[in-house]
Amino acid sequence: MLSTIAPLALILASPPPSPGAALPSPGPLAEHSRGSADELAELFPTRTLVYVEAPGLSGLLAQGLEQPALRSILDSELGALLLADAEASPEELLAHGEELLGAEPFGLLSAACDDGAALGLSFKAGGLAAALLLRASDEDAHDDVLDAAS
Repeated sequence: MLSTIAPLALILASPPPSPGAALPSPGPLAEHSRGSADELAELFPTRTLVYVEAPGLSGLLAQGLEQPALRSILDSELGALLLADAEASPEELLAHGEELLGAEPFGLLSAACDDGAALGLSFKAGGLAAALLLRASDEDAHDDVLDAAS
């Protein structure tokens, strides 16, 4: 079960790349057809060295804090250790996020990646470059996430 959330853990644990380190865009998503894993991979440059796809991420995110693997971690000794210095519980942090974003954070992200999610990493002279692709079946879902984040 933990292997199903590994891509999410990788995304959450990775430090954000510097603004200048973003991979070049392969072009507007509207130019690309949708639906298969191969098509998601085609959106990344050929120099991508690490590619992780999370086709079930939307379903996991939709479960929020009650997703069984996440709940198991939160309720474990590891979870207690990770949360020992936290100033609020995961539920309180999620409620605060909802207040700030105007929508439930897990729901926003779930809708934004219901047609696929992938992470690509490449290395170049300047360091690590990363691209995170969230593909939604509803074009307004991405706007909702961007609006909530701004």
